[in-house]
Amino acid sequence: MLNTDQHNHNVRKQNVPMTLEEFRKNLKGVNGGKDFDQDMLEDIYYAIKNEEIVMPDEQTGLVKENYVWSVLLHRGATEEGVFLHVPPGSYDHDLFAMTWGPTVAALSYVFDKSLDETVIQKTISGFRKCAMISAHYGLSDVFDNLIISLCKFTALSSEVSCQMETYK
Repeated sequence: MLNTDQHNHNVRKQNVPMTLEEFRKNLKGVNGGKDFDQDMLEDIYYAIKNEEIVMPDEQTGLVKENYVWSVLLHRGATEEGVFLHVPPGSYDHDLFAMTWGPTVAALSYVFDKSLDETVIQKTISGFRKCAMISAHYGLSDVFDNLIISLCKFTALSSEVSCQMETYK
């Protein structure tokens, strides 16, 4: 209730947001007939007042973007948000190993569906860059997969598959 009271614009138009004393009064005697610790209630009140609780189901579109940005800014102001400097290229191999598959799949889809010459040229450039990176890191399996993906756009696909099986 406090979250809605503090952050829902429609509620705020109708009422003045709940104060700490009103929040404490609403929770009087609901802890098994006793009161909650007053310092704890104050901490909860200010935590909710200062940072809206957004449920996962509500996190779509602009609401999600604003919430994620707010979380990022909040974390950036803590020890968790400390930026670490690492030598350039330290994680390049790992990043490429994680992203080459979806990248090749996306490039293949765009190459297959596009009729625009500029877009086709950019996808070919993307394929070439993936091939260069895989060669740089000696990732022959990635290079082989890239070749097979490109062969699917020609009649060579079945021939290459047969030849690849012969080499194994």
